[in-house]
This record gives sequence, C-alpha cells and structure tokens, in this order.
Amino acid sequence: MKRTLTQKQHYLLRSLGFTIAAMALYVPANIYPFMTMKYSGQYHYTTIWDGIRTLYDENMLITATIVLAASIIIPIFKLIALLFVILADMFDVAYNVRTSLLALIEFIGRWSMLDIFLVAIMVALVKFGSFATVSADSGTYLLGCVVILTMLASATLSECYEVKLCET
Repeated sequence: MKRTLTQKQHYLLRSLGFTIAAMALYVPANIYPFMTMKYSGQYHYTTIWDGIRTLYDENMLITATIVLAASIIIPIFKLIALLFVILADMFDVAYNVRTSLLALIEFIGRWSMLDIFLVAIMVALVKFGSFATVSADSGTYLLGCVVILTMLASATLSECYEVKLCET
C-alpha cells in the first residue's frame, strides 16, 4: 500500500529537515574558529566565545552583549522555537502558542545575519597589508549555513500558514 504525504505534511517535514540540519551545524559553528587574524607572522584563531569574552574584557559591554545575543541566544531560541512549532503542529496541539512563536520567529529573523555582517566589516576594516590580515574562518561559514537553514525552515512554515494548511 503506497501512502503519499499531504501538502501540509510535506511543508512540516521540509521545515523539520531544515531545522534539524541547522541544529546539527550550530554546535560546530560555535566550536570552530570564527575568524583568523594574522599579524607579525603569527596566526590567531578566534571562536565566537573568544570574541565575546575579549569584548567583555575590553569593557565593550554593549557590543559584547549584542554579539552574545545575535550569535548565541537568538539562534538557540529560534531553533528551539522552530522545533516546538513544527512538533506542536504535527501533533495538533498549542495552536495559539505556535502561531505566536511563529510571529516572534519572523520578527527576530531580521537580526539573524548580524554576526556575519560584523565579520564582514572586520575583514573590510582590518587590512594592514603584510603587517596584519583578518579572514573569515570555518565557524563563520557554518554559522552562515545555520542562518540560511533557519531562514528556510521559517519561510517554509510561514508559507504553510499563509496557505492555511497548518491552521486546520
């Protein structure tokens, strides 16, 4: 007996796949170096946590807090919220909560690329010829993939709700 997926199940499973892939990449994105600085012939690798810690040590509290929120707190919240919305919809529970969470996910999604832009600005600003260079490293690309995957998961869910499939 061949069973086909409904359009709603297709949206939910696609969104779940994007969310799980983003969760799988989130941990390495925070463990691997985010940027590499080369000065005086030596390489210095910096993770997101190292950058946040350095900003706090340099008394740049507002910048450190923004980076902490944009790179750590918001992505974790967004991934957990997406997973909750998808599973709640699959089991048809907590309709009001999941629609509110989806609206919140859409709102905070605007700030998803903030840390990637910060690295891009750093790379553009810190070009001292042969004395020092800054370049994006594997953590940046992984975090970029996490951002893209969460955006795809969110867009898939939003589309499901726009065509009223997930509201029944």
